[in-house]
Amino acid sequence: MRSLNERMKARGQGGFTLIELLVVIAILAILGGAAVIGIGSMRDNAKNQTCKTEKATIETALEARDVDKNVVGTSTIANATTDGYLKKVTDTDWTVTHGANGYSVSPAAGGKYAGVACS
Repeated sequence: MRSLNERMKARGQGGFTLIELLVVIAILAILGGAAVIGIGSMRDNAKNQTCKTEKATIETALEARDVDKNVVGTSTIANATTDGYLKKVTDTDWTVTHGANGYSVSPAAGGKYAGVACS
Protein backbone atom coordinates (compact mmCIF):
# COMPACT_ATOMS: atom_id res chain seq x y z
CA MET A 1 0.00 0.00 0.00
CA ARG A 2 1.35 3.34 -1.01
CA SER A 3 1.65 6.26 1.36
CA LEU A 4 -0.50 9.35 1.03
CA ASN A 5 2.41 11.45 -0.30
CA GLU A 6 3.16 8.94 -3.05
CA ARG A 7 -0.48 8.85 -4.16
CA MET A 8 -0.69 12.70 -4.21
CA LYS A 9 2.46 12.95 -6.30
CA ALA A 10 1.12 10.35 -8.69
CA ARG A 11 -2.03 12.44 -9.20
CA GLY A 12 -0.02 15.67 -9.68
CA GLN A 13 -1.30 17.30 -6.52
CA GLY A 14 2.07 18.18 -4.97
CA GLY A 15 2.11 21.96 -4.41
CA PHE A 16 2.56 24.76 -1.96
CA THR A 17 0.59 24.97 1.23
CA LEU A 18 -1.27 28.09 2.29
CA ILE A 19 1.31 28.77 5.00
CA GLU A 20 4.18 28.65 2.51
CA LEU A 21 2.38 31.10 0.23
CA LEU A 22 1.68 33.47 3.11
CA VAL A 23 5.32 33.40 4.19
CA VAL A 24 6.46 34.29 0.65
CA ILE A 25 3.93 37.14 0.45
CA ALA A 26 5.08 38.47 3.84
CA ILE A 27 8.74 38.42 2.74
CA LEU A 28 7.87 40.28 -0.47
CA ALA A 29 5.90 42.88 1.51
CA ILE A 30 8.86 43.49 3.83
CA LEU A 31 11.24 43.89 0.89
CA GLY A 32 8.82 46.26 -0.85
CA GLY A 33 8.50 48.39 2.29
CA ALA A 34 12.26 48.61 2.64
CA ALA A 35 12.56 49.72 -0.99
CA VAL A 36 9.98 52.49 -0.52
CA ILE A 37 11.81 53.79 2.56
CA GLY A 38 15.14 53.74 0.70
CA ILE A 39 13.72 55.63 -2.26
CA GLY A 40 12.24 58.29 0.04
CA SER A 41 15.60 58.99 1.67
CA MET A 42 17.29 59.15 -1.74
CA ARG A 43 14.80 61.84 -2.82
CA ASP A 44 15.59 63.90 0.29
CA ASN A 45 19.33 63.59 -0.32
CA ALA A 46 18.88 64.60 -3.95
CA LYS A 47 16.87 67.69 -2.96
CA ASN A 48 19.54 68.70 -0.43
CA GLN A 49 22.29 68.31 -3.01
CA THR A 50 20.32 70.25 -5.63
CA CYS A 51 19.80 73.07 -3.15
CA LYS A 52 23.52 73.21 -2.30
CA THR A 53 24.50 73.25 -5.96
CA GLU A 54 22.01 75.95 -6.91
CA LYS A 55 23.06 78.06 -3.91
CA ALA A 56 26.73 77.86 -4.89
CA THR A 57 25.89 78.70 -8.51
CA ILE A 58 23.94 81.81 -7.50
CA GLU A 59 26.73 83.00 -5.18
CA THR A 60 29.32 82.54 -7.92
CA ALA A 61 27.16 84.33 -10.50
CA LEU A 62 26.60 87.30 -8.20
CA GLU A 63 30.32 87.59 -7.46
CA ALA A 64 31.15 87.30 -11.18
CA ARG A 65 28.71 90.11 -11.98
CA ASP A 66 30.29 92.31 -9.29
CA VAL A 67 33.75 91.74 -10.79
CA ASP A 68 32.63 92.36 -14.37
CA LYS A 69 30.62 95.49 -13.50
CA ASN A 70 33.30 96.73 -11.08
CA VAL A 71 30.83 97.06 -8.20
CA VAL A 72 30.71 95.54 -4.74
CA GLY A 73 27.63 94.01 -3.13
CA THR A 74 25.00 95.48 -5.44
CA SER A 75 24.14 92.42 -7.52
CA THR A 76 20.74 90.81 -7.14
CA ILE A 77 19.30 87.67 -8.63
CA ALA A 78 17.12 89.76 -10.93
CA ASN A 79 19.95 91.82 -12.44
CA ALA A 80 22.27 88.80 -12.61
CA THR A 81 19.59 87.01 -14.61
CA THR A 82 19.00 90.04 -16.84
CA ASP A 83 22.74 90.43 -17.50
CA GLY A 84 23.10 86.75 -18.42
CA TYR A 85 24.99 85.44 -15.38
CA LEU A 86 22.08 83.21 -14.40
CA LYS A 87 19.63 81.49 -16.70
CA LYS A 88 16.36 81.21 -14.83
CA VAL A 89 16.22 81.64 -11.08
CA THR A 90 13.21 82.85 -9.15
CA ASP A 91 13.85 85.67 -6.68
CA THR A 92 11.18 84.39 -4.33
CA ASP A 93 13.04 81.10 -3.78
CA TRP A 94 16.20 82.69 -2.36
CA THR A 95 17.29 85.35 0.11
CA VAL A 96 20.52 87.16 -0.78
CA THR A 97 22.65 89.14 1.67
CA HIS A 98 26.08 90.66 1.20
CA GLY A 99 28.62 90.70 3.98
CA ALA A 100 32.35 90.95 4.55
CA ASN A 101 32.90 87.47 3.10
CA GLY A 102 30.84 88.07 -0.04
CA TYR A 103 27.34 86.95 -0.86
CA SER A 104 25.33 84.65 1.34
CA VAL A 105 22.41 82.93 -0.33
CA SER A 106 19.84 80.96 1.64
CA PRO A 107 16.45 79.41 0.84
CA ALA A 108 13.58 81.86 1.29
CA ALA A 109 10.59 81.02 3.44
CA GLY A 110 7.88 79.72 1.16
CA GLY A 111 10.32 79.01 -1.69
CA LYS A 112 10.90 75.66 -3.32
CA TYR A 113 13.79 74.86 -0.95
CA ALA A 114 12.10 76.04 2.26
CA GLY A 115 12.94 73.65 5.08
CA VAL A 116 15.80 71.99 3.19
CA ALA A 117 19.19 71.69 4.91
CA CYS A 118 21.15 73.63 2.32
CA SER A 119 24.49 74.55 3.85
